[in-house]
Parts: sequence; C-alpha cells; structure tokens
Amino acid sequence: MPYKKLYLKHIIILVLLLNLSYQDTHAQTQTISEEKVFEDDFKSHYSGRKYNYEGKKVIKNTADKPNGEFSKYENDSNPDIKEDSSQDVFSLDGNLSWLFIVILISAVIFLAFTLLNDGTTGWFNIKRNTSLTDYQTFNVQTAQPDDFITLINSAENDNNYRLAIRYYFLFILKTMSNKSIIKLEEDKTNTEYLREIKNKSFANQFSNALYLYNYTWYGEFDLNKLQYKAAKSNFKSFLKKLKR
Repeated sequence: MPYKKLYLKHIIILVLLLNLSYQDTHAQTQTISEEKVFEDDFKSHYSGRKYNYEGKKVIKNTADKPNGEFSKYENDSNPDIKEDSSQDVFSLDGNLSWLFIVILISAVIFLAFTLLNDGTTGWFNIKRNTSLTDYQTFNVQTAQPDDFITLINSAENDNNYRLAIRYYFLFILKTMSNKSIIKLEEDKTNTEYLREIKNKSFANQFSNALYLYNYTWYGEFDLNKLQYKAAKSNFKSFLKKLKR
C-alpha cells in the first residue's frame, strides 16, 4: 500500500513531538527554591498567638485560675496537640504524566487505524467501505493488462467511477513498472514514484494522473458520468503514450 510508509513516518514524528512537549511541561513544573537569609532575632517578631502555625496550643497561667488549663500540661515537656490532616496532596507532575501517556496512546491508535484503512479514518466514512472487495484483494505486481481492463469495465458497469479511477491509476503504475520507468514496491509512496521518473514529459503526466487519483479516491469525490469521462480520457492518453 503506497501510503503505509508515509503514515508510519507520521506516527514516529508525532511520538517524538509529544515526548518533547512532555519534557518541556515537566521542566516548567519544577521550581527552584531560593535560599533566604533571616536575621538572628527574627523569631521575636513572630511570637504572638496569631503566628502559631504548628498546631501547638498557647497556654496561659493566671493567678485567678491556678488549676486551669496549665495544670494539664504543667508536666508535659511537649504540649503539642495532635491534629488530623485531611488535606489531599495533589501532584501536578504525576497528573501530567498520566495525561501524556493517554494522549500518546490515543494518537498512536488513531494513526495506526488510519494507516490500516488506506489513508482515511474509516470511522466517519462508511460509504468508502462498500463495493471495494475487489481492489482490496487485487495484486498489482502479478496482474496482467487484461485484468485491469476487466476490473475497470466491471466498475463502470456498477457506476462506481471512483473505483474505476483507482484501477486506471494502478494500471499506469503497472505499465511504468513494465517499462522499467519505476520499480513497484508495496511500501513506496506515489511521491517517491514521481521522483523516480526521469522523463520530464512522463513525470508531468503522471503528476496530473496522481492529482486526479488523490482528489477522487482519497478525497472521496464521487464523479458523475461526464466528469469520469474527462478523467478517463486523461488516463488513457497517458497509457497510450507509455505503451509506445
């Protein structure tokens, strides 16, 4: 399938970009604490009751209440009051890690699914999965010219002009391969085939055929009979030139 290699490259690039994005986000969440210098008597400025943040109870002994609260803590060397903390610890870095993993897995699954569906998602394109059994089992490398003609005629009889356009394009690839203009390989892209063509005239005509094919097949453009006739004329003209 010509587009497999291209989509595999997309998956690798996306994984690398997401990894770089995660590392940048992770670095931004880390803060550097600056060392602060305090005066020797700084505690004297914060000795009042309103600065008691450690959960210790401030106890006063008055003459009026000799047996008051102080008596409970008189012999206690550490009058700390135990406090239950219900504060939830929220780790921003941990949550970002999980978010990164979820995004990465989702992206890889989506692109892999797109790759297996020949360049389109398939989730929103139910129509493209109908009447395409022939092309899915068709082997271009072992096919003969008569095979292409038979399949094109069958698609035309079913008014499936998109499929007919695909067969014409594959017919062109096969013909160029037979003429040693290109070398057919399953994982090559059509752009790579275009770069292989040394003859400038052939390259221009193949570029036009490639545009029609991409627009019709991958763009899922449904041609009417008149539009198909014009595209067919273009393909047949190129095939005739290749066979000379």
